[in-house]
Amino acid sequence: MLSFISLNTRGLRNNVKRKAIFLFCKEQKSNCVFLQETHSVEEDTKFWKLQWGDSMFFSHGSSHSAGVMILFNRFPGNVIDCKKDPEGHWIMVVVEIQGLNYILLCLYGYNVRSQNKKLMSLLSDQLQKWKLNYLSDRVVIGGDYNVAPDLFLDRLPSRATCHTYEDYILNLTTTNNLCDYWRMKNPFATKFSWFSPSNNGQCSRIDYWLLSNNLSDMVSKCDISASPLTDHCVIILDVLLDKREQITAVWKFNNSLLHNLDFCTEVKALAEEIEALEMSSLNKWEWFKFQIKTVSIKISKSSSKQKKHEQQNIVEGINKLCLKKDLSLEDHILLNKFQSQLDNIYLEKANGAYVRSRARWIEEGEKNSSYFFNLEKQRQTKKKICKLSLQDGITDDPDKINKEIFHFYRELYKSHYSKEAATDFFGKIKEHITPLANDLKNLTEGKLEIGELDKSLKQMPKGKSPGIDGLTVEFYIGFWENIRVCCLTLFWNASLKIVSPLQ
Repeated sequence: MLSFISLNTRGLRNNVKRKAIFLFCKEQKSNCVFLQETHSVEEDTKFWKLQWGDSMFFSHGSSHSAGVMILFNRFPGNVIDCKKDPEGHWIMVVVEIQGLNYILLCLYGYNVRSQNKKLMSLLSDQLQKWKLNYLSDRVVIGGDYNVAPDLFLDRLPSRATCHTYEDYILNLTTTNNLCDYWRMKNPFATKFSWFSPSNNGQCSRIDYWLLSNNLSDMVSKCDISASPLTDHCVIILDVLLDKREQITAVWKFNNSLLHNLDFCTEVKALAEEIEALEMSSLNKWEWFKFQIKTVSIKISKSSSKQKKHEQQNIVEGINKLCLKKDLSLEDHILLNKFQSQLDNIYLEKANGAYVRSRARWIEEGEKNSSYFFNLEKQRQTKKKICKLSLQDGITDDPDKINKEIFHFYRELYKSHYSKEAATDFFGKIKEHITPLANDLKNLTEGKLEIGELDKSLKQMPKGKSPGIDGLTVEFYIGFWENIRVCCLTLFWNASLKIVSPLQ
């Protein structure tokens, strides 16, 4: 499935707001995001791309007006070409997906009717050329047109007493074989995408999707929904495409659980339990890590489910109020309350992601040291091996790929130790090596002490996972007093048996 969303952001220059909007867009799990009124300038390009963490195409306006962007998120195709408006009112990209070309156009209409009419006429002419140049009749246009297609149904108060269609929007659709998909599926419904922030009762549907008629049978969802930090709603479009199974990403501990009382209590109880288990130190440690992962996933899912339920209730409340034609004073108060709650949810998420990102970047000149939000999931996606060339051909079967990777690393790390060869080698180099002094010999060959582990842990950089089990440095620090003796015993036994937890 190919998923689109479009949103008029009302400016993204504020650092926290931009993070919140990016996080909101990521959370929608859309492959393609159209944003309008971004207020971006050329100097923002590199920095905003790093924050987003994936492909991003700009048509800049000024620092206080216009600007549109198309952002990709795990996009299943390739970008062939890009055209843009120097005034920041539209941007077009041509993408190739499964051997077919699609023309994607994000636009932000003018507030002045004469300028808007000229813009739509220009885009209509350009579409005709693009279709010929790229041999494609598959077009998706989305954005804030700044004009309602039907002055009767799509505005409140209505500007007509019966269905009256804006002529230049009608010309754009008929000339290019496009349809207003939401209106086609909801011919008599009233639902708006913009609400006047002055609470004067004015609202309209000026954000919508226009797509080629030959794509209409492939649409599985087209909707309008609440969004944070703007007076516009987000519009959603899902188009059905073949979807190949993806390989599951590696698990990593969520450091926010360290502030969860239930989780901390369970971990401390588990740490006490392992002392009473009758098994080797290695098996104790592996059992402990397995239980930690199980508890982490359980509590994280429960917490996430609760937060999503609360957020869903807020969005549903906003959407129900938005369906009303006439809002009372109480309705306006409730709508503002819901919108404020939704804004706070995403601002909190953005601030949390900023902390987790470990990106020491300040917009006034300091260079960012890592991707926005840390982009853990995005990086894991890029690390995935989706296809592998084997002796019998290329495979995209996840099971075959995992099996081949397992065999590769098993052979790579297989021991080829030969006692005779080692003895012969050390015999030849013995006379060329200066023996260690007694103090250094005791330091390097002596038994590991708990203080050395304490010191090593303090020196580890935060936000890292020292191993393949997904447990972070913060986890070890948080529960070090509970597990330090177990870890010390593990290292003692590992050094005696010449075996490590990785083996």
